[in-house]
Amino acid sequence: MKVKLIDHFGSDLTVVNCARVSFNKESLDIGEKDAKLIHYLLTHEHTSPFRHCFLQWRIEAPIFILRQWMKHTVGCAWNEMSRRYVSTPPRVYHFEKWKSRPQKSIKQGAGGELSEDGQALCNEIYEKATSEALSTYDDLIKMGVAPEQARAVLPQSMITSCVWSASLQSALHFVRLRLSSDAQGEIREYAQLIANDIKRNFPVTFDAFMDGMK
Repeated sequence: MKVKLIDHFGSDLTVVNCARVSFNKESLDIGEKDAKLIHYLLTHEHTSPFRHCFLQWRIEAPIFILRQWMKHTVGCAWNEMSRRYVSTPPRVYHFEKWKSRPQKSIKQGAGGELSEDGQALCNEIYEKATSEALSTYDDLIKMGVAPEQARAVLPQSMITSCVWSASLQSALHFVRLRLSSDAQGEIREYAQLIANDIKRNFPVTFDAFMDGMK
């Protein structure tokens, strides 16, 4: 699991001054009034000032996580590694724990962890399936098959790499949805890393955002 912040633009002061321009005013430093203004903007969903700040990450994650993540498109830009051009051996994601199917009527989410015997059996089945997929891919490549076709056998658990750029508003929206208790556990771990970077670079905004989630 890798999430690396590679660039960002703007600060809490950027948010404040993008809001204050409505009154042709400007703050030079973040003060108590400015913190209250940011809190007010988030509480009342005056979101445009948060669209002037951006963050950019390099992310390494399995395909089944990124396909959920890439549903977040508004205010975002994506570029992903392509198996048409990359010849390094594929890698797959390994789950720390296998969980049961939820008992409730809603199909999403997961129940408790499987027994120790269940964990071992799932690991064995998973390892067999993913190893066979990687071996098949390698065989096709050795036969001279075009990588753009050979990649079709690779599993959703294959790890890929991408660059994600998002406005501050979009990044906060991602965190709000993917830190939710009903989000998949694996993507919640990524969302927490994204949240940590937002907190470091936009501390006032993040504190106000977290207050709103309580």
